[in-house]
Amino acid sequence: MDRQLIYPGQILPDTTLLQMSKDAMLGLAKLSSALFGGNTLINGFATAPSNPASLQVVVAPGEIYSWQNLDNNAFGSLGADSAHSVMKQGLALDAVSLTLTAPTAYGQSVNYLIQIGFQEQDVNAAVLPYFNIANPQQPLSGQGNNNLPQYTARKDLALVQAKAGIAAASGSQSTPAPDAGFVGAYVVTLNYGQSQITAANIAPFAGAPLLPCGLLQAIQTEGLSFGLDSGSANAYAVNLSPALTARAEGQVLRFKAKNANTGPATLNDGLGAAQLVGGAHAALQGGEIIANGDCWAQWNSSIGSTGGYILLFCTGGAEQVAPATQSQQAMQLGQFTSEPLSFRNLLVNGAMRVAQQYGNASQTPASGTFVLDQWQFGATQAGKINFQQVAGPTSMGFDAYAQFTVASAVTLVASDNINLTQDIESQNLTALAWGTSNAKPVSLQFVVNASVAGLYSVCLRNPMGTRSYPVAFNIPVAGADTLIQIPNIPGDTTGSWILTGTGGGLQVIFGLGQGSATVATPGAWSNGNIVGASGTTQIAQMAGATFKVTGVQLEVGPFCTAFERPTPEAELARCQRYLPCLAASNATSTLPSVLYTLTNTVNMACIFKVQTRIPVTGAVISSPSHFTFTQSAAVSPAVAGFSFAGVDAALITFTGGGLNSSTGMSSYTYFNSVSGKIVFTGAQL
Repeated sequence: MDRQLIYPGQILPDTTLLQMSKDAMLGLAKLSSALFGGNTLINGFATAPSNPASLQVVVAPGEIYSWQNLDNNAFGSLGADSAHSVMKQGLALDAVSLTLTAPTAYGQSVNYLIQIGFQEQDVNAAVLPYFNIANPQQPLSGQGNNNLPQYTARKDLALVQAKAGIAAASGSQSTPAPDAGFVGAYVVTLNYGQSQITAANIAPFAGAPLLPCGLLQAIQTEGLSFGLDSGSANAYAVNLSPALTARAEGQVLRFKAKNANTGPATLNDGLGAAQLVGGAHAALQGGEIIANGDCWAQWNSSIGSTGGYILLFCTGGAEQVAPATQSQQAMQLGQFTSEPLSFRNLLVNGAMRVAQQYGNASQTPASGTFVLDQWQFGATQAGKINFQQVAGPTSMGFDAYAQFTVASAVTLVASDNINLTQDIESQNLTALAWGTSNAKPVSLQFVVNASVAGLYSVCLRNPMGTRSYPVAFNIPVAGADTLIQIPNIPGDTTGSWILTGTGGGLQVIFGLGQGSATVATPGAWSNGNIVGASGTTQIAQMAGATFKVTGVQLEVGPFCTAFERPTPEAELARCQRYLPCLAASNATSTLPSVLYTLTNTVNMACIFKVQTRIPVTGAVISSPSHFTFTQSAAVSPAVAGFSFAGVDAALITFTGGGLNSSTGMSSYTYFNSVSGKIVFTGAQL
């Protein structure tokens, strides 16, 4: 803001005094434009019926802020300035009474617009005394002693007028538009025969640039962005005060809804109807807005082709969310009901707890060995990888890890493939609908720990080896337990899949060492026999390195849910569909009764606790010496062998000297060692 300098003894020119006044106006004008921008605003001018009531309304004092030329006419000795424009303030210091007329024709009504305009005029003319240099004791009358009056003030005024509309049948009358240089403030409606105006006849003019309250109060109440809905269901309309003149990215508009929505909706903010979508950027479905609910909407220019409002929320209404893709995200109702809450995990023994055949003994497994129940080790180079079931990450809720240790570094060739795989039974995959246009997505999660940080590989593959989906995942910190979640793996719509029957239908493959011919770009379905993702760590090449995995869950749907934890007996039963096992619980565990068929020959029928996937084809018996048969004297056989089996039972034959009871004699048997075990093979995938 400029200020004029004056010095002691200075002869003060009139231009200095005029410029002081102009500088004060400029300072106020710039402050006003900083607060209000460049659009016309009005403050005050509340319109009410007269008292006593009549056909008059009383318009309260107020002010108008309007963008105007600095000076259209000379300001005293200062010249006119129409090259610059500023925000000027026009004042109405006194209330104004306006007399209106009701229609004279029956059944008609008329709308009066109370409009406010800015007017600048020079006022208070008078004949002014001037200094007479020839005779200072006798002043001149008027400039040059011309005895003519001159204006003594330039006032910026707020003009208040009532503009009548055209009378028409009640309900069809329209409000006239403001005249040039004016803005609408209120509308007064009069009906035929009316002799008194009441408050019910007075309403704000739609789009009035009226400040609803003081600036500090507006900031505190956020009243400038709030309005009442005047539209209908699904077509909401909000008139802000002051009226919105342009939309801005991220601008929030709040309104109290008059009606609930029943489907897709629009929102008219005074600049025309715009699409109103939900928080997931999708059309509303109904119930997201309720009657009398407070709604928050935010402008986003990327909605649709021309922009639109996003309904952030409505109090009391349903909230739209995007489909969840992670375990801690909100689900849509359709996601919640589309899949069962139990038996979600398509994998068996995902927590790596069940190890019926080898327990937690350290192994150097041959390729094709089921190192844990349902988890098969595969290797194109033998004798270089050790395996052991070890303690798991209890802090993450697991008590067992499947651990691989590189005993001897592998030099990989293009066709090499060293992995841990589980085949999933086909009839458990029917819901996937893979190989069709309705193929559903799946989500995979697991916990890993590796002695070497880096990218690693997991892959989904059909058992024919013609379709694969490799994924690269990151272990950022060596030796740290890391939860990996891979949500929303798209279902394969074109590949060949077997989703019925008891054969293998889908393989989950963890890569330990994979040659260049067996990998492909991650994150997409590939043709051919692909088992891993390119560009990943091949830990089999690093002597002494370890890789551990547990908590593996594959489920239908676009997001990972909490790991499903069957009870130990339930998980064991699932495993025994593929690997029935009789194991000693103590040194005298009783086994089924036996029948002597020949001298020195005993048959024992083993009834399975769970029906097997297919009939077993063999048995692995810990040692004949682990069994004792009771007859005239307790004795153990020398040889034990598998005879035949179905899906419910198998027959084991024991032979050896000392088993010399009569043919057809029955007895019972028991384990004499905690190491005693019979594992029936052939039903695994």
